[in-house]
Amino acid sequence: MKIRFTNGKNKDRELELTSSSVTIGRDSGNLIIFDTDGVSRCHAEIKQQPSGEWYIYDLNSTNGVKVNGVKISSRELITAGNEITIGENSFCIEELKNEPARVIFNPIVSAPPVSPQVISSPSGASDNPPENGSAKSEFPGTEAEKIRLFAAAGETPAPRTDSAEPSSEAAHASETLNAEKIAAEFHKISGSIFSKKGKEKISDENNGSKKENDSKKRRSNMIFYTVLVCVVIMILSSAFSIMSPKKQTRKHNSNTGDLAVRYEKEVLQRDNIFRFEFFLKSKFETASANTEDAAAPKGQSARKTKVYTAVFTIDDVNSKRHYSKETPISSETVDQLRSAIRGSGIYTVDNSETPRDDFQNRTLTIAEGARLITVKVAGEYASQEFNTVEEAIIAVAESFGLKTIAMTPEQLLSQAEDYFLKAEDLFSNRAKTSNLRDAIIRYRAVVESLEQFSPKPKMWDRARKQLEKAQKERDAKLEMLDTEYKRLAQMREFAPMREIFLNIMDLTEPESKEYAKAKRRLVIIDQALRKKKRK
Repeated sequence: MKIRFTNGKNKDRELELTSSSVTIGRDSGNLIIFDTDGVSRCHAEIKQQPSGEWYIYDLNSTNGVKVNGVKISSRELITAGNEITIGENSFCIEELKNEPARVIFNPIVSAPPVSPQVISSPSGASDNPPENGSAKSEFPGTEAEKIRLFAAAGETPAPRTDSAEPSSEAAHASETLNAEKIAAEFHKISGSIFSKKGKEKISDENNGSKKENDSKKRRSNMIFYTVLVCVVIMILSSAFSIMSPKKQTRKHNSNTGDLAVRYEKEVLQRDNIFRFEFFLKSKFETASANTEDAAAPKGQSARKTKVYTAVFTIDDVNSKRHYSKETPISSETVDQLRSAIRGSGIYTVDNSETPRDDFQNRTLTIAEGARLITVKVAGEYASQEFNTVEEAIIAVAESFGLKTIAMTPEQLLSQAEDYFLKAEDLFSNRAKTSNLRDAIIRYRAVVESLEQFSPKPKMWDRARKQLEKAQKERDAKLEMLDTEYKRLAQMREFAPMREIFLNIMDLTEPESKEYAKAKRRLVIIDQALRKKKRK
């Protein structure tokens, strides 16, 4: 079977497979591995039937299998020219061999008579090649092994075809010698394994064999115990690595690396000029040990923490939007953006110079560790890899209440009104802790979007007053939770302290310092709870 990939980093690459069964999925045990979104561990299988036809089977995958764009139910007949889609990956069947798979066994032909002196092993195998006129089997080994092969295939061995039959006297001598060899081997084994009485029964001529077997037994025992000790050490090391969150954190940080992203979009129209810019950058901040953490290790020194910030810039001549803001961004948001970049395949895109367009131009620059790439797009259309990263950046901007397209003043007012109504609904149902935080985020988005107007609309003043009210209420709750935390810390009540930190994380934005502090304290509390449970 020959296939050709039609998208992704392996596009137009051909692959020829000789197996009659091809498994596809995300797991490393599959023959074709697609480590992308939408692919199950064992997703599908392409298999040839005894009749020679080929079918593709859906192995109960999450997102299913498509043949020529149509999702199949459980299995589907495929032919050359069909296109198979697994998740986001597609490939075309270029060639299929319709001949059914066959297993051909050569007939077993009896060997010519051999003298007893030639046989050197208990199994009776001969070192002499067969004489002319006898066929040679494809499968080496004894006659018993060849019979098992035929039995496994559901066949019976072919009858002997050679005319030269061994004489009865030679066959009898061979059988007698084989029996003596087998009896001697069994005698040696019984003398080395069973009781001392059994060993005493061994003749003097077999004493050398007994000592040799005892020596082999001691070497086998040493190898066994050595392997056992190594396995125990490996299991204990794995257990300690799982129980140690610090080691897991260091491993995670070593795999992430530093990330910097700059995205610029410029749209030129007859009556308007629109520009949007996104810049993700990082820096290290030195944070001293927090002595208020009662569960924290004593004598903890200052540490450096990587902090990410995002800079948003919007210039919209028509609506008179001139907006620029630098804000902290959570590590969770950065990880989501990093995953989108790595999964897009943007690093494989040709970054050659592109001429500018008279109406729309976009530029994307990504620096991650030793990787650095700049991709420029002129015009409305871009590659799928570029669009994937662009959509992830737009999602980050919209999470801060920013629209990355040109908008009229009427559209801005309509958007601000929608945000204000949603904020009012959340603030009225602030019994749920996270609702108060979400209301504050939307009130702030309304205020920032309407600050561009002159004079300010009435909604701007209403949103600003509601924002101040919601922030004061949140500050009071955070102060109360902090006081309760200090009281419980003196009593070493770790379980109630854990609930307090969860409430603080529900009240604050993931980009805030309060959220990061509560998250660090929550890790310390979990460590103390595990330690207390082990005691």
